[in-house]
Amino acid sequence: MTAVLGAVAVVAGTLLSVWLLRPGPPGTEGTGGLATRQPRATWLVVGTLAALGAYAWWARRGRHRRGARRGLVLALGALALLGGAAAAARWWPGGLLREYEPPFDPADLEEVPAPESSAPPGTAGAPTSAPATPTTAAATPTTAPSATTSGSP
Repeated sequence: MTAVLGAVAVVAGTLLSVWLLRPGPPGTEGTGGLATRQPRATWLVVGTLAALGAYAWWARRGRHRRGARRGLVLALGALALLGGAAAAARWWPGGLLREYEPPFDPADLEEVPAPESSAPPGTAGAPTSAPATPTTAAATPTTAPSATTSGSP
């Protein structure tokens, strides 16, 4: 069972590392994985996890007073390390998170005027199903010979 859990932990750690460390496209800032975009935060999280692991190993292996409970020692130490990480995040020189400039300033965009309508004024929402000009009656048939034409000579 321990071997299975260890194998799952290795695979999960590898997948997480690949996801966190994926590079962004060349020449672009603020893209890619979390470790690429926020390296200071990544260092803080990795350092905190390493410190928690080292402390847990020390607390489980170390010799303490006979009356001390290992669970209480682990919990208090973990709380102290997490509090230290939170304080480091709060007072990190220059700020913990990086803020990237957008590729353009939205305020620099010019307002594009709406295209003018080709319809006459006042007809902008009128229905177009009715024809604009009235239809004429059908023309007289032209199959009959007219009076101006002569038959045969």
